[in-house]
Amino acid sequence: MSTRIYVVTDTQQQPIKHRLVRASTSAQARNFAARDQFKIDVAGQQTLVDLINAGVKIEDAQEVQS
Repeated sequence: MSTRIYVVTDTQQQPIKHRLVRASTSAQARNFAARDQFKIDVAGQQTLVDLINAGVKIEDAQEVQS
């Protein structure tokens, strides 16, 4: 599979931070850039209860088109 160079922009940083990432797809570039910033696990029952009680809303990734 061929690769391209993608600009990955971190819009949460001030000033905005840009990275150049060589990848096969934009999703691969995004995942590469986010690997150190985010940790992802399946939510356990107690974690769900605690976070929902703290006001954290469940977001539906299926509604977002990338």
